[in-house]
Amino acid sequence: MNTKTTISLMLILIVGISAFAYWVTSNRSAPPGVNVGDQVLDVKFNDTTGQIFSLSEQRGKIVVLDFVTTTCSVCIEEFDALRQLQGQKGIVIVSINVDGANMADLSIFAQSNKVGWQIGNSPTAIDDFKVSAVPTLVIVDKSGTIRYRGFYTSYEKLIQIINANE
Repeated sequence: MNTKTTISLMLILIVGISAFAYWVTSNRSAPPGVNVGDQVLDVKFNDTTGQIFSLSEQRGKIVVLDFVTTTCSVCIEEFDALRQLQGQKGIVIVSINVDGANMADLSIFAQSNKVGWQIGNSPTAIDDFKVSAVPTLVIVDKSGTIRYRGFYTSYEKLIQIINANE
């Protein structure tokens, strides 16, 4: 087989695999509560300080849900954008660890990465929210409607989304 034929076959294979992956993901119906425009699912967990976080108790506030793992370097990079949001009136930030780290390790992780907002474990959230990669960010408006769902998000993009949905 010559080089051109090999390259052509590889391209056809790549396109075929990509088309199949798109078909599988686009035809998989996600449950209500996890997509933009849905009323968000409730999430509850104990944070590293022992307090209980309940999303349903945050109505009237904009909530930034940050799904992370303790081994994700991109998650840690995104914390810079979240630190810039921290303390702004009417905005609640919460990081939800989905890798099941114990609370002592999660507390050390939060301290060493200067996480000044609630962070806790919710191993079920990865399934409940159909988290396929971290960091996954979900922005919930004051009425509990999901307004954004994406991956690594810059501070500028976060502010743009929040301002458009106030």
